[in-house]
Amino acid sequence: MPSWKHIKGVQLGLFSPQLPEATSLDVTLARIRAIVCEENVGRAVLLDTHGPEGFRIEPFAVPTNDSSAVVTAPQRAAMRQPHPSETASVTLRDRRPTKFIFRGCLFTVERAYGPWRTSGDWWNQTLWGLEQWDVVARARDGEILCCCMVRDLMHNCWQIAGLYD
Repeated sequence: MPSWKHIKGVQLGLFSPQLPEATSLDVTLARIRAIVCEENVGRAVLLDTHGPEGFRIEPFAVPTNDSSAVVTAPQRAAMRQPHPSETASVTLRDRRPTKFIFRGCLFTVERAYGPWRTSGDWWNQTLWGLEQWDVVARARDGEILCCCMVRDLMHNCWQIAGLYD
């Protein structure tokens, strides 16, 4: 029979995930820092900009034991951003994407939302150089792809800037 005297008491929240022990987290973060460098470890904080790289990384910290500090975020879809963005060959009809080739696979657009003009900071007098589309597309084998496509208006080239999970 196991000895329960060595197990530390942990108070779990009913609707919040259990946080790792601070000592275990420090060891894990140190290992990650050794692989990807110090400046690439932390949490993303959004900046007040519409630029494509509108965030910074700040050091990760375990919240205090104060129960009022625990905030649960609503569940949302995640978007993975390939770096650098991957190119796509796009066919247009009436200035809307209808088909595209991505990673060697042909997709037919079922729904396209956009365009949204983006780039730079809205308060600067720079050109709106990007056109963004959110697209739901299907491959011949039935695979569905939800993605964010960006068209560089200056160079007339398309890229997949994000993949929705």
